[in-house]
Amino acid sequence: MGGLKERKWWWSVVVMVVVVMVVVSTPVVVKADSQVEDRRPAEETRVEMSENIPEEMRKKEMEEVENGNQEKEEEEEDVIKKKKEIRTMKEITARRQVEEKEIRREWRLTEEEEMEEEIKEEKDRIIQMEKRKEVEMRGRQVEEEVEEELPVLHLYPTEVSLVSGESCVLKLRLTKNPAECLYINFTLSEPLGSLNPSEVEICAATTDDAPPTTTLTTTTHGTTTVTAIAMPEDLVTYPRSGGAFSVVSVMKSKGITTTADIMGWVYTIAWDISFLPQIVHNWRRKSVVGLSFDFLTFNFIGFFSYFLFNMGLYWIPAVQDQYETRFPQSILHVRLNDVMFPLYALVCVAVQIIQCFFYKRGKGQRVSIPCRVMSGLLILAAVIGCILVPVVDAWLWLDVLYLFSYIKLAITCIKYVPQLYVNYSHRSTDGWSIYTVILDFTGGALSLVQMFLLSANYDDWHSLLTDPAKLGLGLLSIFFNIFFFIQHYILYRHAPLMERKLKGEEGPITVLETSPSLPTPPAVTETGLGEGKKGEEKQEEKAGKMDERIEGMDEDREEGKGRGKEAEEELKEVVMGEERKKEEEEKRKEDKL
Repeated sequence: MGGLKERKWWWSVVVMVVVVMVVVSTPVVVKADSQVEDRRPAEETRVEMSENIPEEMRKKEMEEVENGNQEKEEEEEDVIKKKKEIRTMKEITARRQVEEKEIRREWRLTEEEEMEEEIKEEKDRIIQMEKRKEVEMRGRQVEEEVEEELPVLHLYPTEVSLVSGESCVLKLRLTKNPAECLYINFTLSEPLGSLNPSEVEICAATTDDAPPTTTLTTTTHGTTTVTAIAMPEDLVTYPRSGGAFSVVSVMKSKGITTTADIMGWVYTIAWDISFLPQIVHNWRRKSVVGLSFDFLTFNFIGFFSYFLFNMGLYWIPAVQDQYETRFPQSILHVRLNDVMFPLYALVCVAVQIIQCFFYKRGKGQRVSIPCRVMSGLLILAAVIGCILVPVVDAWLWLDVLYLFSYIKLAITCIKYVPQLYVNYSHRSTDGWSIYTVILDFTGGALSLVQMFLLSANYDDWHSLLTDPAKLGLGLLSIFFNIFFFIQHYILYRHAPLMERKLKGEEGPITVLETSPSLPTPPAVTETGLGEGKKGEEKQEEKAGKMDERIEGMDEDREEGKGRGKEAEEELKEVVMGEERKKEEEEKRKEDKL
């Protein structure tokens, strides 16, 4: 029952809602019907009015409508065209952008490809270089292993000196047992004798107690090389390429060789001492006036180059190996004294250069511009030679050392010229020690005599040309020293006295200074020259005394080849001329006062 009551309540509510909606909707429907009825008469009135409008108006309206429609169509067409143009422009720009992007991409790709190609090439080069190095290292290792495994054949002694007709025994030595028996063949580079035996068989390592030997019997003089070559060649190695060898010098007489050795010691001592007189001369004078700075510069560079050349050949094993490879059958004769001599000369020249900084110098006395240019070019050539060693495979340190020796030889050709010019310009050799010239001339002459004696003794005149440095040094020193002798003893022999007179130096002056070749005469002194303003009378008295002293000389001296009189007359003229100049200067000073 309760359920029925609840259902009746809900139905009553629904009925009430429906009634309300009907009541509300009825006036809306009535209004809509009224509006429709109102519209019908208005339309009818319009139709009636339109029927009454004339046809012309209708036509105009129709034309206006058509024109408006055309304008609209044209505007629409313009808008469509503009839109099409805009679209085409956008398409063109888009295409261009795409093309530019493609070009940029291609350009970037080409650049990247080029960079990649360069990187690949560099990598390939590096790989090739590494492979070459590996191959070279392996080859060296194999060669070293082979050399270590194979025995080494030596021929002793490596250098022999004999008199024509004498014999010598040459010994063979192997460092270890060979794999098979070896046959050693002996040959001579020059037919100066005979070898007995000319072929030897070796089946075991030899010792100094019982080595295989061959005897060389000489028949004529000269120089020859005995070479020992093993067969088969693959079973042994040699200290140098070309086989084991010994250099044999056959002389005519031992006395000539002894004389040449003595001359060698004498010229070496003379050249060593020749640097000292100039140092002592500068120290006594406390002056370097008359000494060429260009000569000192060239001398320093030359001896420094010569020192590097000898030092490299004597002390550096790599250079010695290069020399042995290039000259397999030559013996390196550089000794310790060859290294010490240029070092000693370098120190002496350095002392002279230091004296130039502390002692009195002449006006404008300095290193000349031509000397600076030539020195710079020589130094630049040496530097370039050193730089080329790691760059050029064929250029070795041995070539650099030979370049230094050529620099020394070139400097020797020009180093004396500046000093000769200084002597000529000063008309004097007062700043140049003549004892240096004498010792240098002695050394050069004896070195040439030694070379000719040895060449004649061994009948080997070709050896003169094989040592151009020594031959050039000897000839050039003699050539230039002759000119120094002419300047000192002939052209400018009165220059020391004249120079002292002009400078007004104190101390007695003897006629011996003007002519050193004359016998010692009695001293002629002249004191008090230029002692202030003492008037003409004192000057005349001094001139008279000088005349009396000159006239009172011994008759023996006046008869000696006419040189004494000439010296006296020149001395008198110099003194009188100086006194006249001083008198004129004093008069001028008095007139000014």
